[in-house]
Amino acid sequence: STLEQHMYAASTDEPVEAPRSQTKDGGLVELFALQVLLRRPVDPQALIAETAAYFWERYGHANLLADVRPQVLPFEEYGRQYAYAGHLSQLAAKIHGGFWGIDNPGRNGMNFDAWENDAQVAFGLQHHAEKWGDRQLLTIADGMWRLGLSSPMERGAFPAVFNPRSKAWELMFATLGHHSKALTCDVENFYSIPAMSVTMWHYLYMVEVFETAHKDAVLRRLESFVGLLLRVQQSSGAIPHWIRRESFEPCWQLKESAATAVAAAVLAKAAGLLPKVREKALAGAIAAAEFIVESVMPRQKFFDFETFFSCSPKDLHWEDKIAGIVPQNTLSMQWVADMFLALHTVTKDTRWLQHGEHVLSMISMYQQVWSPPYFIQDAYMFGGFGCMNTDAEWSDGRVHRFVFTYVDYYLRTGTWEYLERAVAGARAGFTNMDIQENRHFDVSHVNGPWEPENLEHFSENDKGQWTG
Repeated sequence: STLEQHMYAASTDEPVEAPRSQTKDGGLVELFALQVLLRRPVDPQALIAETAAYFWERYGHANLLADVRPQVLPFEEYGRQYAYAGHLSQLAAKIHGGFWGIDNPGRNGMNFDAWENDAQVAFGLQHHAEKWGDRQLLTIADGMWRLGLSSPMERGAFPAVFNPRSKAWELMFATLGHHSKALTCDVENFYSIPAMSVTMWHYLYMVEVFETAHKDAVLRRLESFVGLLLRVQQSSGAIPHWIRRESFEPCWQLKESAATAVAAAVLAKAAGLLPKVREKALAGAIAAAEFIVESVMPRQKFFDFETFFSCSPKDLHWEDKIAGIVPQNTLSMQWVADMFLALHTVTKDTRWLQHGEHVLSMISMYQQVWSPPYFIQDAYMFGGFGCMNTDAEWSDGRVHRFVFTYVDYYLRTGTWEYLERAVAGARAGFTNMDIQENRHFDVSHVNGPWEPENLEHFSENDKGQWTG
């Protein structure tokens, strides 16, 4: 096999040679190590939970207490000294109507998407603006919230990208799958339900956490969005990934997938916020959750757009020919965990919480419980997360989203491991920043003007996808 960009290894039909190290007497020894956990046969869910807990107790907990890195500043100082002091002035743009957004030209402008989402940025800005009494930051945060709320709704559907150059909204941004023509749901004619759902999810966090003048507007949009989700929900309970503009017919690709979960999470939240649609929203959320339980979890088919149509392209029916393992992505795993917790909140049914903790244990298997010594010259990687099982990405930027989920589960269950993992994740979220403290303490040696969304993404000694 050989190392290939974005992939762990590609088959060359040649024997695999293990790494070698020279011994003191001049000989060579092959380096190979593994751990074997011997257990009596148990329920598979219990085995995954036990394995994840073992790795955290054996490695993660110790590393968390032994070294404060990758954190090198008090959390809010990352914002005060860097992110909000300098970076924001380079990236944030004010547009008509007093709206603000993070302008990423590589993704056509201001994104309210399943990947980058200005609503998440606005959340952090508002928190610190209120804490510091910073009126300028609060103005920018409010401008971002209002920009998202200005996205024109069409019977519940709304675009995900505002392009400041064309001064127009675009339905979604183009992934590598669009450019390669593998993804047939084109950006001009299809809405992305995960993009809309992730946006709505962040707005619901805003309504829950902050006193905001936008609450009524958010709830009106939520009610309309719930109507859309229930209209397009399939008889299986699944909610399509993409729907055609005007007709709302689902795209055949990922028509029924784990991406259902983020829409179902919004439905479950809506059931607790909107008495008028409570029964229908809850019924839709439960139907979607049953689809996940029956069709996704048995083989761990955590499929979403990133699994197939980003930088690790593959056929929708691909699976490992030797082990029979299917591809899976941590983004949809998190959506599933959020959905189950939201359902538990509104129903109090412990079955949903049990399913949620099972999925959280699977996500935990992707958390970096150590910093591998073979990357010691590149970064201190403890606490970060990988993306999927078919892509070589370390310390990805999604870690901050996962922190929310771990904290939510800690608050519900009191499980201390979840809080520790959240703290490790919060610290790891700053690993990829281009700041002098990271270089001084050997956390990372990246350099701007854009910061990498992850590390070791392409090949040896590469620092990842430079998207900011």
